[in-house]
Amino acid sequence: MLDKLSDPRLQPFRLASGLVLFAFALAHFLNHAAALAGLDAANAVQDWRLAATQSAIGRVILPFAAALHVGLGLGKLAARRAVVMPHWEWLQIASGILVPILLIPHVVAITYFTSRTGFDYSYTSVAYLLWPADALLQSALLLVVWLHGC
Repeated sequence: MLDKLSDPRLQPFRLASGLVLFAFALAHFLNHAAALAGLDAANAVQDWRLAATQSAIGRVILPFAAALHVGLGLGKLAARRAVVMPHWEWLQIASGILVPILLIPHVVAITYFTSRTGFDYSYTSVAYLLWPADALLQSALLLVVWLHGC
């Protein structure tokens, strides 16, 4: 099985799925950047971002890209014959492992609150949920995702 996941012919799919995830992260980061202009701007950008990611196709592509990227990445890692590799590759592996660890609490919290009736899923209300208790964790997540993607 690991032989199949580490097949070099599958690596373009790992890259493509990573680019889909990076595009999502970039849209998310642009949403935060819009907050520098004010909460109205951040809410407007979030409406645009959610229209894409919460659409029928967005709800399929994003989880599929995440599962494919993680599966192919773990397959490539598990099929390695040696641990000798360049420093940048160690950094990419470590950041790739850190992303889900830092991301899962955010996804669980947002999923929990958005599933509740009456929750206003605006940039303002989500920022209120995260600040200040999870601000450091979310800042670390931003840095690790950007580092891994680049």
